[in-house]
Amino acid sequence: MVVSSSSPLKATTIALPKPPDGWFDYGYAILPDGKLGLMRCNTDVHAAYAQWRTDVNENPGKHGGFPDFSQKSACLSTFDGICEDRPIEIPFGKWPVFNRLADGRWLIAAARARENEINGRLIAADGALVGSIRLGDAISYLQCAPDGTIWVGYFDEGIFGDDPSTCPSACGIAQFSSDGTLLWCFNKNSGFICDCYAMSLSRNILWTCYYVDFPIVAADKDIVTIWTNNSISGASAIAVDGRYAMLFGGYDENANRLALLYLDDGIARCVGELALSAVPSQGSCLVQGQADTLHFIREGNWTKITVAAIRSAFGA
Repeated sequence: MVVSSSSPLKATTIALPKPPDGWFDYGYAILPDGKLGLMRCNTDVHAAYAQWRTDVNENPGKHGGFPDFSQKSACLSTFDGICEDRPIEIPFGKWPVFNRLADGRWLIAAARARENEINGRLIAADGALVGSIRLGDAISYLQCAPDGTIWVGYFDEGIFGDDPSTCPSACGIAQFSSDGTLLWCFNKNSGFICDCYAMSLSRNILWTCYYVDFPIVAADKDIVTIWTNNSISGASAIAVDGRYAMLFGGYDENANRLALLYLDDGIARCVGELALSAVPSQGSCLVQGQADTLHFIREGNWTKITVAAIRSAFGA
């Protein structure tokens, strides 16, 4: 049964540090230690993408090729909510997504990759390239766990590309060692993901909600637990605390929905839903779950909502 919230939803919001002159925020990542990773570029990538889309719509067949920023520079830094550390500068590359390993090395991956392409770069704290690994095509999520492993969630264009034994994208979600060895493949062990819509880590435990049936799934080493979810479809972020899960997103009018579910005997039962103010889907923004918290970044602000906060709002 869906109920209305009985009290205001409590959240904490922190202003992000402004980028230096000549640099533009490109992307963000919640790191294993809870800090925020920031990636900036020395050109406004999102503005260039937006202009390209406008040109495509207004002048079909006459627009220029897709913008290429691979030769631009990026800088990486971390922000703990108070202080930003000194950034390191690296090549921007193509379609970069990033996170940081527990040992302090940065991992930057090209979200799109050709067959057998080595598309992951390992970067030392001083910015030196110290290794490269193959992580597969069509990366939706890249997260590093405290145990030093790497988790990657893929979207459909990669998942249906090949066999899981030869193509990590076909795993739906894959776990790698820090040297790129494939350790675990969801689609070979635990059902079938067509598109990894939502993925988060609670320390070393994987949580996911995926297309087509949107079950809520926890994977703790070789133990996989599944809760059928017949209430909330299309969620793009997940956070979990005990037997309560929080999902954000959905299709069409539910794009900004926040839902609380109770993980009961094999079934995820919806406790309640509420709508947040619009969260952008393009530009320098982020919606990501980690452990018991959903993180939202929009318009230069970092907002955190915990499962405990939404439980309080619904009196659960």
